[in-house]
Amino acid sequence: MFWCLPDNSKCEWRKLEPFVNQYNILYKVDYKLSECLDAFNNKEPQPEIKLKATGEKDIVVEHKIITWPPNYIELHNAQHLFMDFFIEAIRSEFPDDIYVLDVNSLDIIPNKRTLQNWADKIAKIIVNNKIIIKINGGIHSSEPIKWAFKRLPTNERDEDVPQKGIGVRINGDLEPFDIDNFQSESIKIREDVKNTLISHLGKSSIKFKGYKNCVRIFITEVHGEHLLLSYELIEELLPLINIPSNIDQVWVGFPEWISENDFITSYKLIKDCR
Repeated sequence: MFWCLPDNSKCEWRKLEPFVNQYNILYKVDYKLSECLDAFNNKEPQPEIKLKATGEKDIVVEHKIITWPPNYIELHNAQHLFMDFFIEAIRSEFPDDIYVLDVNSLDIIPNKRTLQNWADKIAKIIVNNKIIIKINGGIHSSEPIKWAFKRLPTNERDEDVPQKGIGVRINGDLEPFDIDNFQSESIKIREDVKNTLISHLGKSSIKFKGYKNCVRIFITEVHGEHLLLSYELIEELLPLINIPSNIDQVWVGFPEWISENDFITSYKLIKDCR
């Protein structure tokens, strides 16, 4: 499932505040942030945050991301970098309407210099063909990678799209769907995600050792573009795993889409070991 990764700030509170809000509503409590534990204690492994509420047991939370492929974060960041380079190169060239550049996600590589070069080359081609674009509505090319630039058709616009500006869409694989490859890839993904989940649970268990008087919560999210990657996969795999005895609850985060281009992160309790 493709959805933007959480920010990489040192303290997890900004990422986990929506979870705490949902937890408070579900259990009718009022937990608030007490400490960002691992941000200020480097002597031994620590959970990421501690929560406190009047009359309730303290809670400690460990939050882990599962990605596939394993370098998905690097690839995802490269996509954002390419978008930033392209927008900066062409920002002032088409002020009359809304235009969009479409590229294939498989073509984007995590190399800053190459991405800058590609973005500049594509922008230069587009600027040099501005009149053709205004007349025909768009152009496309395979240099330096496959891309298409066009005025965004009315039927592709929704209420969230601005009236003027330039956007970039990073699309999935444009080749016809390969069912044989999908099935073999799904087997590998399932095994890789399971092994990563086991590893994350084990490392979280070590961090929870000094907190036996707290509710110890493990939260995970799955990020990637394969159709198999969703919170349902974690629900399916968890019963096949021995959960460490000092983990009280396992939650999984997932995107709840509120429009075509915007979502909020929701959380589901998938195991309560208390």
